[in-house]
Amino acid sequence: MFSCTGFSPFQVVYSVVPRGPLDLLPLLSKTRVHGKVKRFVQQLQDTLKQVYDNLVKNMPKYKLAADKKRRNVEFEVGNFVWAVLTNDRFPGGEYNKLAARKIGTLEVLEKINPNAYRLKLPNHIRIADVFNVKHLMPYLA
Repeated sequence: MFSCTGFSPFQVVYSVVPRGPLDLLPLLSKTRVHGKVKRFVQQLQDTLKQVYDNLVKNMPKYKLAADKKRRNVEFEVGNFVWAVLTNDRFPGGEYNKLAARKIGTLEVLEKINPNAYRLKLPNHIRIADVFNVKHLMPYLA
């Protein structure tokens, strides 16, 4: 059982093993439906509503845990920063695990939003010049 939903994933998805995807559709009022099918669909809809309510109730707890790890760092145009290069930033075949991971001192050219910054990269580095704030560190002279 998972703490955020209160149900196992199997129970959330199937409740009972359905015969097919048509079992999950809402029932039409004009059709004649067997009592067991009606009960199955109602039970499944109740389970999904309860899962949704549990997720909404637990969202603040998960947001609080995520906010504890968040760094609130903002840079202004003209500031100098260190940029951390991850292996997906390098073109194919140029990544070397022994190469320097941090490059700097780089000037901030543009603040796109509080999470993204355009940097002035040296000519020999052929990668995108927009970085997420999680890959930037302030340069302290």
